[in-house]
Amino acid sequence: MSPVRRAQQLQRAWPSSPDVHYLLPSDALEKQRLESQHSFLRRTLCDGKSVMAPINLGPGDKVLDSGTGSGAWVLSLAKEVPLSVSFAAIDIQSKIFPKLFPTNVFFHHHSVTDLPGEWANSYSLINQRVLYAALTESQWDSALVETHRVLAPGGWVQLIEGSEIPPHTGPYSERIGKILAKLYAHKGLVIDVAKRLPDMLTRDGFINVHSETRALPVGA
Repeated sequence: MSPVRRAQQLQRAWPSSPDVHYLLPSDALEKQRLESQHSFLRRTLCDGKSVMAPINLGPGDKVLDSGTGSGAWVLSLAKEVPLSVSFAAIDIQSKIFPKLFPTNVFFHHHSVTDLPGEWANSYSLINQRVLYAALTESQWDSALVETHRVLAPGGWVQLIEGSEIPPHTGPYSERIGKILAKLYAHKGLVIDVAKRLPDMLTRDGFINVHSETRALPVGA
């Protein structure tokens, strides 16, 4: 008797708007992945910290988490600072927002490319991570202009972005890298945005721009 192979098809919730180019779904499985991603990035790239920017948050400060996803980063930082620090967390998908969160954290359904007008000059710290899988070049331009507009004088922006898989990382990783490059190009996404961000930030009026490249422990 020959073995029978069974394939299980997962039903995933994908963004349906033509203006949304995000490559990944918005459902319970994606929420789990984002939680794992947060722990991984914090441990490997951020030296166990939530904030790498040189800022000490205090009473009256406001923090914006752009593209918050499951809210993992903002909830982690909220545990580390006083309740007098307020947080706004935004995303184009609200399905995986947490159900329970502190009273100083507020979740909003907004795009990073079009923030509320009344938020101008409001935020002492703005965090944004891994949106290279979501924004086209024109959307990056809009997002950075909006980020600059809502940043408070003297405030800091913290961006963590990936880049293309470098060569000589192993045959499977190189194959994945080629597939990803084609996928990003097809979707109009900017796979090498991490390399371009310093110039883009300077062009849009940011000062004291610092860039650091770190390698992740992947490859096969």
